[in-house]
Amino acid sequence: MIKPDGMEKRLTGIVLADFEKNGLRLVGIKMVRADDSLLSRHYPDSMAVTIAEKTKASYLKKGKEFSYDLREFGMSVLKRLRDFIKSAPVIAMVLEGENAVAKVRGIIGGTEPITAGEGTIRYVYSQDSYEKADRENRPVKNIMHASGTVKEAEDEIKVWFSKNELFEY
Repeated sequence: MIKPDGMEKRLTGIVLADFEKNGLRLVGIKMVRADDSLLSRHYPDSMAVTIAEKTKASYLKKGKEFSYDLREFGMSVLKRLRDFIKSAPVIAMVLEGENAVAKVRGIIGGTEPITAGEGTIRYVYSQDSYEKADRENRPVKNIMHASGTVKEAEDEIKVWFSKNELFEY
């Protein structure tokens, strides 16, 4: 999914070209203005602790203190993230190909843009960080969302697409 900051930067063509030149095939795409119902299924409350643990690990790796309750912190991040995704249309897409999930993750980079890896979409087009986002009480602006596992991808595709919106060719 290309998030609102990626849309604002007009990166749709660049992102799609990167995926296609790396052997991925687009089988579904649409512009969507997400609502609360869709986002609560895409970013369920059950993700809160996992999100907080990722941020905590980043803080500790940088020698920074993290003294927040994991569930409360994660729920706060989820609220800000859902509000951000609702703020503008997003591009939802489904890609197929050999090792598609891992390949997409490699192309876009890690969640935190400043540590995403040189040459990745997130590193090149956003220099945001967990710390800056927390200071400004907003989600990390990292251009895109990508599924982390095949199971996650299967679940998320069902949230965003009906079967008749996906194409075989």
